Amino acid sequence: MKTLYLECNMGAAGDMLMAALTELMPDKDAFVKELNDLQIPQVNIERTTIAKCGIMGTHMVVTVDGEEEKSIDVPMHAHTHSHVHEEHEHTHEHHHEHDENCTCGCHDHDHHHHHHADEVFTSWGIETPNTYSAEDIEKILTALDSGEYGAILRAKGMVPAPDGTWVYYDYVPEEHDIRSGKPEVTGKICVIGSKLDEDKLAELFRK
Repeated sequence: MKTLYLECNMGAAGDMLMAALTELMPDKDAFVKELNDLQIPQVNIERTTIAKCGIMGTHMVVTVDGEEEKSIDVPMHAHTHSHVHEEHEHTHEHHHEHDENCTCGCHDHDHHHHHHADEVFTSWGIETPNTYSAEDIEKILTALDSGEYGAILRAKGMVPAPDGTWVYYDYVPEEHDIRSGKPEVTGKICVIGSKLDEDKLAELFRK
């Protein structure tokens, strides 16, 4: 008997873990059928193949009441705090390095790039009440591809929109996804990469 060990010190997204385990199955379709045969109320699971940055992979689509489940995790400790006191505003910025010993949770598990352990990454982020339209986020994510803001490996977040809805987004180099999502207490923005120009990133996301 073979034993499989999972190191989840930075967490594991359910759909991504399920996709990885599905790849180990000799009959993948039969495995998905067994999952659906559990007859969890209003839940359906479908296996699809997608390409990210030219790399093919398995994507498990989990729908509840016909709507696909979405998840996003923006680190709460790698961000800028903004406070307003008596008609003036100041910010406190925090950032840290990411290496092989990092357990902050900023590394995303659907990351499609492989890096040597001695490479160091940093993250930049903010919490913001400012509103952004889907078009605003489209322009911002497109700008990240320019290289002007550093070597951006991943960006994700959720922000309120002017019409009262919420805009969620995910970014990897030369590809991004923008969608609507559930309301949150405040907007959250996170960028991960190397040699980040934090001043330029702050200006890019400033409203």
